[in-house]
Amino acid sequence: MIFTMQGQIVGVKKFSGQIEGKAFDYCRLIVATPLDSTQGNALGSSATEYDFGTSANFEQFKTAQFPIDANL
Repeated sequence: MIFTMQGQIVGVKKFSGQIEGKAFDYCRLIVATPLDSTQGNALGSSATEYDFGTSANFEQFKTAQFPIDANL
């Protein structure tokens, strides 16, 4: 099952290198999504990091204006 959600990309970060001999190469999106306020126990937004492939994907955001509204 595939589902999409509405969110705002509020940041992007990358890392390519080694930590304690283990290789890492990733791009992560920091996405703010609205909390479900219908139950009366949450307000505002929550930010979560999502993997977005390798560090090469970071390049496509270099000229972006944040936040970016997106269907994820």
